[in-house]
Amino acid sequence: MQPGYYAAPVPSPKQVIPIHQVVRSRTGRSAIQSTIKFHFMKPVLPTSFFVVLCLALFLVKAQAQCDLTQADLIGASGSFTIPAGQTLCITADFCMGTSSNFPGACANTGPASLHIEGTLRINDNVTFKYQGSVVGSGKIQILQAARMSLFGTIDCSGGLTIHAVDPAALGGPRTVTHTGVLSCNSFSCEPHFANNYAPFGVVAEGLGFNGTACAAIIGFPDDKTLLPINFSRLAARRDGEGVLLTWTTASEQNNAGFEIQRSVNGRQWDVIGKHPTAVPGGNSQSILQYAFRDRAPLSAATLYYRLRQTDIDGRSMFSSIVQVKEQNFRQARIYAAPGVIQIVINSDSRQSLQLQAAGAGGRVVYKNVIAPDPGLNRYSINTSQWAKGVYIVSLQTPQETIREKILVQ
Repeated sequence: MQPGYYAAPVPSPKQVIPIHQVVRSRTGRSAIQSTIKFHFMKPVLPTSFFVVLCLALFLVKAQAQCDLTQADLIGASGSFTIPAGQTLCITADFCMGTSSNFPGACANTGPASLHIEGTLRINDNVTFKYQGSVVGSGKIQILQAARMSLFGTIDCSGGLTIHAVDPAALGGPRTVTHTGVLSCNSFSCEPHFANNYAPFGVVAEGLGFNGTACAAIIGFPDDKTLLPINFSRLAARRDGEGVLLTWTTASEQNNAGFEIQRSVNGRQWDVIGKHPTAVPGGNSQSILQYAFRDRAPLSAATLYYRLRQTDIDGRSMFSSIVQVKEQNFRQARIYAAPGVIQIVINSDSRQSLQLQAAGAGGRVVYKNVIAPDPGLNRYSINTSQWAKGVYIVSLQTPQETIREKILVQ
């Protein structure tokens, strides 16, 4: 691991490890200092906590990263796009299209085309029957004992790939089947794995599909190898040093590292840093924690963050997207009262602010660091020993400095 990065297995509760310091230039009044050193002390927690956490992460597996579900398809028309960086999960047996449930009828009407730029994931033991066309540059993930039945067309010429769990896959985490997704109109011509399992096929005899450039289904022994990174929830929050992003992986397979991306609109993304994997070779079955600090967040009402994880072989996947709201301290009030100066702050979240007062000639007579909690906060400065006159009281936030003239009598 490169010096300065923070990533460690959870079971080491007493480590103090510096978070990666990424310093980027920024112009404007809210520039953030780049010389602060940050350390993170892991809390000491009982072993039972980590056992429960491990079990919880194992049980949610792929389901933990579902930005959309089959409910989002119902009622949609035309072409439905799964955006890059997002995952649509089919969480229960589901049909879409009049003939997709042949010989029975399917009551679900929806898009005639699925444009997959992100990931279409069919969860364990679930069958997704779809009537229409499938295109895009993303991926279809068919988990343990799941299946996608298609009556229509699938075009992989744009880079679309199909990944599926193949319990018979041995000798490594990945094996590539040699049976392509070609035109097929019956069960007999479906692409089967060696154990006669067909993760992708026709809706019914005579209701098949035409495939273009779909050379192979990539097989994996189980869900954990199909999903190279099992993310738990990505989190981001503002503090006095910028925006802190934290994330956890339950397991890693051939992980080369993470690319941290930021956006002001959730559509166009900029790379603001990179973080390598925490383990040699990128393979781990332990829970690993990561952190990254954006020390120069842009001035915007809402910032969006996501991770792009890349395998050693060049394959990549995106995490879910998180939002961070800009802090608002304009509701801060500074006013005089008998013997004191009162400061009332309505804060969005806890972070450190600098409060000071200066008298004639700019001489600082009071200076303190405060950390308001979310909500309404009240502070007071005792002025009973101050000379009478005008004082400038300033409150410095990450975005601005609020100043108020106060007359002490």
